[in-house]
Amino acid sequence: MPLDLYVGRKLSSFISEAGFDDVSWDLSVHKFQTKGEMEEEYANNKTRLSIAKDNFISILGSEEAYYDFEKRYLESSRDLSNTLFFNKFISWGFKK
Repeated sequence: MPLDLYVGRKLSSFISEAGFDDVSWDLSVHKFQTKGEMEEEYANNKTRLSIAKDNFISILGSEEAYYDFEKRYLESSRDLSNTLFFNKFISWGFKK
């Protein structure tokens, strides 16, 4: 299955196509500013990267490049001077 970085934006359409009515959506912004929040998100990002490893190897060209990227990305995510956030798309509907 190909990696789709825009799947969150498509959730409402998927829900509607599945036969749900009154489909709505919302956006939630999550930010990480404290050391504890950054450490928790570090662990989450490590898991996310691991799950998408094959896609990253395909994009970056080698396993070695993936591990170099992973190391640098995760190290930067522990730096409190960096801005770390993500958007969460929330969609819902009702089925009669």
